[in-house]
Amino acid sequence: MEKSEDRRPSQKEAYMKYGRGIITHAKAENIKIYKVEYTVEYKKDGVGPEDSGKDIKWCTLIRKDKNSPWLIDEIGEG
Repeated sequence: MEKSEDRRPSQKEAYMKYGRGIITHAKAENIKIYKVEYTVEYKKDGVGPEDSGKDIKWCTLIRKDKNSPWLIDEIGEG
């Protein structure tokens, strides 16, 4: 598994204006967005919603303030 933080301000702005940020009211300094690449190997393909192979998801973490823990707020398609 490989992850990298997306530091583009536009990503955080989109979360705050159009995504769950409307509900959470998180500020930019309390948002981290990661691109996560991983490989899945199922015992039997074709049974679940996805088959085995490489996949990419975007994971948004938020916190209430600098003294709060980071929590996963959403996971989405890449």
